Amino acid sequence: MKNKIHILDAVAVFLGLLVVLNWVSDPIGMTWDEVTYLRHASSMARWFEMGMPFDAVSINQTIASSPYLNPHPPLLKWIGMLCIYVLKEDLGVLGAFRFGHHFVFSLIASLTFFISRGILQRSYAALLLSMALFQPRIMGQASLATSDGVLVVCFFGGFVATWKLIEDDDSFKPGALLLWMSVVIAMSVKVTGVLLLIPIATVFLYNRKFKELAWLFFAAGSGLCAVVLVDPQYWLHPIHGVVEYLTYPLQRKSIPITSFYLGECYNSGVPWHYAWVMLVSVTPEWALVGLVSALIVLRKAHHALVICLVFLGFWAVIAMAPSTPKHDEIRQFLPIATFIGLISFFVIKEVEQRFLQRCSYFNGCLKFVWPYGLSCIILAAVALSRPYPTMYYNSFVGGMKGASQKGLELALYFEPFDDVVISQMNNSLPHNAKIEINPDWRLLFLVQQSLGKIRDDLWILSSKGNYSPLPLADFSLLLRRRAIIDDEVFFMPGSLLIQRDYQGESVLRLVRIDSGFHKVSREFFRSNSSLHQVEYSRWNKGAIETLVDHL
Repeated sequence: MKNKIHILDAVAVFLGLLVVLNWVSDPIGMTWDEVTYLRHASSMARWFEMGMPFDAVSINQTIASSPYLNPHPPLLKWIGMLCIYVLKEDLGVLGAFRFGHHFVFSLIASLTFFISRGILQRSYAALLLSMALFQPRIMGQASLATSDGVLVVCFFGGFVATWKLIEDDDSFKPGALLLWMSVVIAMSVKVTGVLLLIPIATVFLYNRKFKELAWLFFAAGSGLCAVVLVDPQYWLHPIHGVVEYLTYPLQRKSIPITSFYLGECYNSGVPWHYAWVMLVSVTPEWALVGLVSALIVLRKAHHALVICLVFLGFWAVIAMAPSTPKHDEIRQFLPIATFIGLISFFVIKEVEQRFLQRCSYFNGCLKFVWPYGLSCIILAAVALSRPYPTMYYNSFVGGMKGASQKGLELALYFEPFDDVVISQMNNSLPHNAKIEINPDWRLLFLVQQSLGKIRDDLWILSSKGNYSPLPLADFSLLLRRRAIIDDEVFFMPGSLLIQRDYQGESVLRLVRIDSGFHKVSREFFRSNSSLHQVEYSRWNKGAIETLVDHL
């Protein structure tokens, strides 16, 4: 009976998370990485529909893989494409593609909740889940069809599985299942998933849990097999594929991706304190207060706290390592935010225990109302971060306005280029209007046009056309990505047609271009033309239509 109740609780968590993630993602437009992920997924589906021709030429020419744009194993892309086939009539192509990612995230989170019910009461298991995952930046990434949100929940699952296996000697199977799933899925969605093995192995070795360590090695081997299994390009040469997968991070660091930090552009690297300043800026206030309070409140190091500190310390080392990629704000080290939230959970538990030692009269009421009440407050903070939780900055920084004044990045992924903006653009632009998109991410425009969202007569030009023989655009769509678009260009006077704001800061503008705009943007882009180098030559409207025509 007890297990049945636990299963029903986990099912409720699973369904609830699906609803929340769909609600969070609904106002967010198709983002930078989602376009390339969708393009890659669509090409794999086309290869499948061709009969899965098993030769290197067919595989490499059909599947739109790229070491720059699609370097990670495509497990989520396969799941996303399956959801498109089943749900596109109800959710649309983007909504169905995202649903696949939401499904995997919710599945791991609900299984983690189920396992944690063997350690904690229901209310505290719910609070543990809330403090680990219900943070604006985490939920924002989890709501998108990208890999980072799923990676975070895999690290959370790995932590709870390790805790369960250390605490409970009598019940190996539940924790082992969660550990296996967390490791295999983490490795199958992103190469960073391999890092999950290190803190878990450290904990098992320290506690002399050799059976559990052997299981971890089995999970790692399963993960490598899954990496090969989900990527047809590895099928012909699986050993080479595994080596390429494991060595990719060493190659990635050589690819320049510009970051805007404290008012400066960094083309090849950022200062050592970048990760910590960004974490303090985007982690919710309650989590930061909990982290500081831990130094005062937590005096006794029990198993769960030690495991959490091992995970947190490991990610602290990763974040400070000179070779670690640190672009895109905290996306590269987002699991740190989860473990800061978990430290706050242990602070809450300690404070409650001390209070109940003095006021035992409140025992029953406090253990029920207190955790659920806190969980609701945390979820409310996520709700307030809509429509763009991936742009969230906390009140210690001053929100978006404070981030703007302090010289931090404001927009990265084209989140504000949503259905509302597209509708306004379709209704307001003249026939055959020529539009440039800044930053120069024409694939975003072309895919949406091929899916029928953007009018067919509208033309998209390269922003580099402002200083080349190509025809000049009539309009400019500008995202306030300050690493690439200077505020002087973003706010250039002109006929403003559309503007999207977030927390009082303008993040997207569509303007009619005049000669003054061309002069300023020409000078800016000429001096910063190497800020973001991507191969565009093979992207043309016909090729995009071929890739997405069956969607």
